[in-house]
Formats: sequence, structure tokens, C-alpha cells
Amino acid sequence: LRAEPNGDILARVRTGMLLDKLSSKGSWVQVRRTGWVSTAALAAPPAAKSNQAAKPAKPAAKPAQPAPAAAAPADSDPRERLALTHAAPLLATPDGDTTATLRPGLTARRVATAGDWVRVQFDGWVRAGDVQASPEGVLQGVTAAEVRAEPDRYVGQTVEWHVQYVSVQVADELRPEIPAGQSYMLARGPLPENGFVYVILNRSQEDAVRALRPLAQLTIRAVVRAARTRYLATPVVDLVSFQADSGG
Repeated sequence: LRAEPNGDILARVRTGMLLDKLSSKGSWVQVRRTGWVSTAALAAPPAAKSNQAAKPAKPAAKPAQPAPAAAAPADSDPRERLALTHAAPLLATPDGDTTATLRPGLTARRVATAGDWVRVQFDGWVRAGDVQASPEGVLQGVTAAEVRAEPDRYVGQTVEWHVQYVSVQVADELRPEIPAGQSYMLARGPLPENGFVYVILNRSQEDAVRALRPLAQLTIRAVVRAARTRYLATPVVDLVSFQADSGG
């Protein structure tokens, strides 16, 4: 991720990470990303500090007139600009999975704060050949941590995830997000995350899933029903389709 086409490198992002496209220029695409960074790695940019110096006032040539109200600066709180003081990981959630490694000097807007963590938003440029559009209506590169962090954004959306089949189970009262008696697949993932996913199955899907070898790895497309259950941080999704990965 670069500051401008062929410019300085701002970050190295994980393969499969979701980016929002802003514009394009020749063989480059401008993108945007949000994530969490430790407050220890952030400070006000030098330019912002230097603007604090007061300038001497000029003598008034005319009687003083009431000054018009000044417009609030674009980067005033709570979206103030911050700069990275040293290389730091960008996380999907506080203490979550690393999605990129940010370089010193990158500037970003603060959009939220939680304890020792700051959620930041930043823009940059990538080569068009290094990115591809997600299939229409399907989100790729979204982590379960991101779904839990922004349920309003992801519930109802179709995601493509890589998971590992564990077993077919039947829902009970401990999982009220799944209709009682409904079959679902317990799967590990989305890989490489270490958590689990509940994947709701219809009858034909259940038969096909039961025929899989133990611990088969799958690529699934599913609609997010819930970002987590009432008792566990486990996403619940409705299976649309699946394909066994090589060897599955």
C-alpha cells in the first residue's frame, strides 16, 4: 500500500484483506481501510504540532469587526489525524488478528478509541494487478472478528470463507439464533482464525456435508445471520453453497 502511485510504501497488507475502492489512476487503485492500532504507536503528526505557534497580530487599519465563525477543520476531533511513530500491526479488533503491517510515518484518522487501542482509517494506492473485485454480492477477506466488530455492516451479507468441517449437529436452546431442531455444521474458522462457525444447513446440504471426510477443508459461501450467539463469540451463517478444497 503506497502513499501515491509509485510512492513511498505505507503498509504491507495480508493477502485476501478486504479494501474499499475509492478511485483509480492508470494501473493504480486508491483504496481505504480501517483497523485498530495500539495507542503507543501513534502521535500527532509534526505538521499539526508546528501549527500551534502563535503569529504576531497586525495593527488594525479599521475598527474591529466581528469575525465570521470559522469552519471546523476537517481533521478536528473525534476524527483527528494521527501518525505512526514506529512500525506496528493493524488488527481487525483490539487484541485480534493482524491484517497488515503499517510503516512509520503513515497518517490516519482516529474514528474510535477503546482503552489502549485506537481505530484508524487511512487511504493509499495499490497496483491494479494486485487486487481483484469480489464476486458480485460476495464479500471476500472478511474475518469473523470484523463481523463481530461491525454486525450492522455484515449481518445479511454473503461472505466467502474457508473452514474446516468438524461435525453436523442439531440446534438446542443454547443456540437461540438457530431454529430449534435445525441441523447445522460445526466448522473451525474462518481459516486461518482459530474460532468456530455455525453453518445452518437445509436437508440436501446436510446429506452432502455428512458425506465429507473428517476434518475436510471447504470454501463456503454463506449469508451472515448473526455476528455471534447469545453465549459464545461464534458467528451464525446460512449456507448458500460449498466446495471441498483440494483433497477434501
